[in-house]
Amino acid sequence: MRLLHGLLASGKPVRHQRDFDWPAVATAGRIIAAGATGWRMSASDYEYAVSRLDADHAVALSGKAVRTSWDPALASARLAHGLAVLEESVLPDLLADLKLMAK
Repeated sequence: MRLLHGLLASGKPVRHQRDFDWPAVATAGRIIAAGATGWRMSASDYEYAVSRLDADHAVALSGKAVRTSWDPALASARLAHGLAVLEESVLPDLLADLKLMAK
């Protein structure tokens, strides 16, 4: 968190991306609340990722539900689908984003 605060204090933008499971989203909430911007962390991003999951990557969502203050619809969508989405499942999208950001 010290690094995050240092980057933000120096005017550097910080984007944060995590798995869509409850513990990871809880951590994302703390980091976003501290000033980072979510990167592909919205309800629409989750819905898109779930629509592309195949049976080998479908992981049941377990654990205690947490609020998603940056996008309240995200928690609802995750409860409706009952699936966690791991970063490995959306890696091609993340890499494509990085290519665009580098331009």
